[in-house]
Amino acid sequence: MEEYLLEYGPYIAILVFALIAYTARMLDLTGSLVAIFFGSLILYSSGVYFLLLLISFLVIGSLFTRFKYDYKKSIGVCEPEGGRRSMGPVIANGIIPTFMAVLGNPYLLVGALSAALADTMATEIGALHTKPILITTGEKVKAGSRGAISPLGEMAALMGASIIAILSIILTDGSHTGIVLIALISGLVGCNLDSLLGASMDFLSKEEINLLGTLTGAAVSSGMALALSLPV
Repeated sequence: MEEYLLEYGPYIAILVFALIAYTARMLDLTGSLVAIFFGSLILYSSGVYFLLLLISFLVIGSLFTRFKYDYKKSIGVCEPEGGRRSMGPVIANGIIPTFMAVLGNPYLLVGALSAALADTMATEIGALHTKPILITTGEKVKAGSRGAISPLGEMAALMGASIIAILSIILTDGSHTGIVLIALISGLVGCNLDSLLGASMDFLSKEEINLLGTLTGAAVSSGMALALSLPV
């Protein structure tokens, strides 16, 4: 029985977390199923550390999605269904980090997750800024517009990248050199590229832009790791 729990206990924990996420309205049924698949794949291929980082992103992102939700709803910039994520957003934000986790490289995972959380927090907190501007032209636009940026949003993006950096240190006992710098730079670059794509490429959906943002975070982290002679 003890051996069974040691072997399958973590997978049972994934199912329990998905149920909690569904009950707490963080994810809908399709989003929960995708999360179970991603989580099981990460756990099987790379272990608990990588899984905990992805779970942390989901929980923190959901909390900030609900931050000042009623106000964001009143100005028309909130996520639908109380911020409950369906399959599309979960795949868009999670597929690149999951792939990087399967590769087993913490730098690439941190880069992708940092970009994802930085963008989520910039969107959810930046929407509270009353005078954002368009990243491409600098003209004033409505809060929540595609490609809108603001000082508040940039500070939120930095906070999101910093959270991933701190979590990566805690979960690895600080054993990965340069991971903080990689998280911060990857997060800010990925987040702002997301805004740039949103402003300049109307034919891309929000999910497609989010996917490209996380891919950019992973690419930036890869370049930085190579520059710092770190394993990728």
